Amino acid sequence: MRQTRDFAREHGYVETVFGRRLWLPDIKAAGGPRRAGAERAAINAPMQGTAADLVKLAMIAVRDWIRSEGLATKLVLQVHDELVLEVPEAEFDARAQRVAAADDGRRHAFGSARRRRRRGPQLGAGALAARAGAEPLAQAGAPKMSL
Repeated sequence: MRQTRDFAREHGYVETVFGRRLWLPDIKAAGGPRRAGAERAAINAPMQGTAADLVKLAMIAVRDWIRSEGLATKLVLQVHDELVLEVPEAEFDARAQRVAAADDGRRHAFGSARRRRRRGPQLGAGALAARAGAEPLAQAGAPKMSL
């Protein structure tokens, strides 16, 4: 953490793993609270910013996958580190298998964090099931898939 603060003071910014910069003009402020806030941002930004970059890359990859296969599946929402897809019933099982395969590759590259794929008749019900650790909900209409 000290190295990150020192780098920010010297250069005026910090970077994510992917090179996106967060400029911190208050890192050299004379006022203690402003400087302290910039120091906290300097420590937090590389980690949180890298996480945001990864989600953005995942959204682009999912969009490209949907377009390349001419799917009716839609990426409808991103919440923190989850992507929510609206998947027609006819595509659901094939999409779930593809997502599982991609998830296995991610787990190999980034560690063994467990991801849940849930299905529900509407976003609220699917999100509720995922949060509560419940089994997949009964389907009605185009189910949502949370990645």
